Amino acid sequence: MIHALNKIVDWVENIMVVILMLVATVVAIVQVVARYVFNNSLYWSEELILYSLITMSFLAASMGVRYAAHISVEMLYAFAGPRLTRVLKYVATLLGFAFAATLVYYDAGPRGVHLPDDSGCRRLHAGSLSPDLPDPGGRQGLQAPRDHHERDLRKGTQ
Repeated sequence: MIHALNKIVDWVENIMVVILMLVATVVAIVQVVARYVFNNSLYWSEELILYSLITMSFLAASMGVRYAAHISVEMLYAFAGPRLTRVLKYVATLLGFAFAATLVYYDAGPRGVHLPDDSGCRRLHAGSLSPDLPDPGGRQGLQAPRDHHERDLRKGTQ
């Protein structure tokens, strides 16, 4: 029973991934033609492409979990016995659930956890985490509050 249900879910996911990729590709081509040939942009195309790719990514990630096809480092499993390997897999699964629960808890937004305005999370800019990452905002996330304060001091207001 479960095997038959798994085959049906797999078939539906495969079809949905193909349809979403087809939609994203066709809409992107139509958008390019509309913009550069007819000089008229489709206002809805970018959102449709974005949501199609996001949905496709989530579906493909679930398929990767089902097939155990995600990238993993199995060096520890090679040296551990079968019993320890099973325990390590359970621990990894529990850590994954704990991480997911933490994400849900802190993503509660207005209904749940509120970070204070001066918390480090609100001031930290992604480009400041690693110098190798591109920083299209020019580190504005870190410098904007200080710049505004210095401008107010020059004007004589505080």
